Amino acid sequence: MAQVNDRIAGRNGIGGVVGGEEQSVGAKPGGTVAGTVKASARILAVNPTTRMVKLKLADGTTKTLKVGDAVNLNQVKVGESVTVSYTESVAITVSKP
Repeated sequence: MAQVNDRIAGRNGIGGVVGGEEQSVGAKPGGTVAGTVKASARILAVNPTTRMVKLKLADGTTKTLKVGDAVNLNQVKVGESVTVSYTESVAITVSKP
């Protein structure tokens, strides 16, 4: 199977690299797409117990993300501006009803 990689420009300046695989002849349609997003955001809330951080992105939307162990949440404050990188993915499969 051939690897397909495209550079995409996301909405309102958020961009990433999307990868997927072409389907072989006769295979059911489907696949996965994943992209890494890098964005500027302002911190709206921090929950150290669950490691969840609520962010307001530059386009005005909000997103709640689970933060990895490498991030020291004791140094993160509500109202701060940060640059974040996270992965978004979509999986699609087709099956008979």
